[in-house]
Amino acid sequence: MVVIIPALNEEDTVGSVVQDVKEMLCCEVVVIDDASTDKTAQAARDAGAVLLPHAVRLGAWGAIRTGFRYALRNDFDVAVTMDADGQHPIEAADRIAASVKKKQTDVAIGSCISRGSAARRFVWPLLRNMAMLDTLDITSGLRAYSRPAIKTLLSGNNTVLLDYQDIGVLLHLKKRGFNVLEIPVSMASRKNGKSKIFSSWAAVFCYLYKTGVLCLAKI
Repeated sequence: MVVIIPALNEEDTVGSVVQDVKEMLCCEVVVIDDASTDKTAQAARDAGAVLLPHAVRLGAWGAIRTGFRYALRNDFDVAVTMDADGQHPIEAADRIAASVKKKQTDVAIGSCISRGSAARRFVWPLLRNMAMLDTLDITSGLRAYSRPAIKTLLSGNNTVLLDYQDIGVLLHLKKRGFNVLEIPVSMASRKNGKSKIFSSWAAVFCYLYKTGVLCLAKI
């Protein structure tokens, strides 16, 4: 198993996240530094992560795709994605990974609908209905993927232009017959920064428009 952590200007938290994962899960940790302007890369490297730096910013999903390619090249059967800000509990990452390792599902999502802000509570049901998905927490970054799921997410051009590993990824997996399991987890408050999707109502409506197009396209 490998843990993939996309990071953008997370120097204050990424080091402790990497250390905690390595100590508790005893697995390889890969940090994709998405052209940070602070000391994120140094903090990740000093904590013992494999560092994959981007020369230019590719966004959260672009960083995860870089981590996926690393996972395939190095023959990992399961890849877990988690945030660099410290809100995802390590034991929750272990639980969702176990469900994929045991072949109970192709993809597992650490689901925490209680973290929903007013913006999330407005957007989530609307997008779920548009996309005809049963997934409750469509924006959780805590996910575990099987090797076949990773391969299909890297194949073709349909997922290249996505911004996040959210509803577009779920639609892609559903269309290709992959099983997605939600596992309820608790999440801490962000220790640093704020959600890029739900940072303002303007950002919410921009996200809603772009994701609505994906829902209609049913990628």
